[in-house]
Amino acid sequence: MEGTKYDKVFMFNSKPMIDLELLELVFEVANKYSFLAFCFVLLLLMLYYFSQQEQKKLQSILNAELQSKTSKLEEDLDIVKKERNELRADARNKGLLASQFKELNELTKLQRSEKLIYILRFAQKHEQELRFININPIKILAKDKSLGVRRYATKSLARVKTKESFEAVLDLVDTDPHPAIQVFALYLCGKYLPEVVELKKAFYPRIKQIIQENTSPLINQEAAWVINKMDDVYVHPQTYRPNDDDSKCLAFVLIKGLALNNQSLLEDFNRINRLSKYGIMEFGIVFGTYNTIIKVLSDNINDLNQTILRDLQDLSWVESTRTLIVINERYISYWSKSSNINRVKSMSYVLFSTPASDTHGLISCLWDYDFSQSRIIEAAGVYGEADVIARIEADSDQERDNLICRIIKELSPLVKTCDVLTVQNGTFDQDDTQKNSSLFQVLSVGEIPEEYASLSENTVKNYSKIK
Repeated sequence: MEGTKYDKVFMFNSKPMIDLELLELVFEVANKYSFLAFCFVLLLLMLYYFSQQEQKKLQSILNAELQSKTSKLEEDLDIVKKERNELRADARNKGLLASQFKELNELTKLQRSEKLIYILRFAQKHEQELRFININPIKILAKDKSLGVRRYATKSLARVKTKESFEAVLDLVDTDPHPAIQVFALYLCGKYLPEVVELKKAFYPRIKQIIQENTSPLINQEAAWVINKMDDVYVHPQTYRPNDDDSKCLAFVLIKGLALNNQSLLEDFNRINRLSKYGIMEFGIVFGTYNTIIKVLSDNINDLNQTILRDLQDLSWVESTRTLIVINERYISYWSKSSNINRVKSMSYVLFSTPASDTHGLISCLWDYDFSQSRIIEAAGVYGEADVIARIEADSDQERDNLICRIIKELSPLVKTCDVLTVQNGTFDQDDTQKNSSLFQVLSVGEIPEEYASLSENTVKNYSKIK
């Protein structure tokens, strides 16, 4: 008997319902016996088939339940492994960090540079390690006289992400005398608080209270930004508060090109200042890729464009310019100390490149650098090919080089590259007998706003101690 005759009858979705060998056996029974016997055997086969299907269905259900229980057990196993690893890490870190905590407690006896190196490394630790620390030593460092140490101690406290650590961070908004630390503390709250729901709910009223009680527009605007970061829907009205002072532009301009002589260059710059409210505040003739560097203060961006694009670049000896605009964050991105130019024998501008988000950190650290007769007089965060520009004064080139090397060594995590432009020695007047003076000149401009004027030493000291 041909098996292919019955293929279509006993096939479903191109798959055989019953084994073809069994069918051949059934048809042999039908040939030998009666049709009734054939039907009886066929019925038995169908019952056998359906019983098999029920068994397969039951087996599938059992397999699914087994798979579900296996997945649940695997998840429970992962949780147990994670808890075990955390306990091991807890024990390991407590053991490893015990000596570090002891060292941290001894930091108050160390020099500022040693404190700074340590707290920089501590601020860059993995958050898993920071979870196991005792924050009391870091709270002490957050009240250090060094602005740089206080900044990175504040960062370490915020990255711990506990209620106690954030209370210490927010206390700095009220207690630290320097606005750079106050604003940075609020910035860290806006960065890390939204990541932890419980902390966000706990400190939301505290941030609103700062806005209500603080009189500083700078602090209020930063606190409003924090509120916006913590609330995805609401935008606080104090987020944007335009201020006439905020529109002022300070920029350092690097000039390539040589004037006829130093006296004619001085006359050209004085002529430009007659056409501007402020103008060129100071300039120096330097060695290096560029020939002259100037500092320009303008009432707004349009005046800055006027000074650079029309007045400065219109000078016949100017070949090209590179403008570094100072980041417009008052008391945070720019500072300058009082200078005694008459006694300076060596002066240089240093252009620093920093890792992302460390521009303000480098500026804060440079604030503290006042090594004997060598000093950093000015530092600014800028837009352009460099991130920070600083002016260094010293009594000799060797002292200046030693200072730059010390900065690079002690602040290596914050300094990627640096480029030095040294101010030449000479005179602007051919009849001047003082041939060894520095070719750096301060020009007379309009009344300079407080935030762009040189800070007195008393101001620096007041900003470097806790109230």
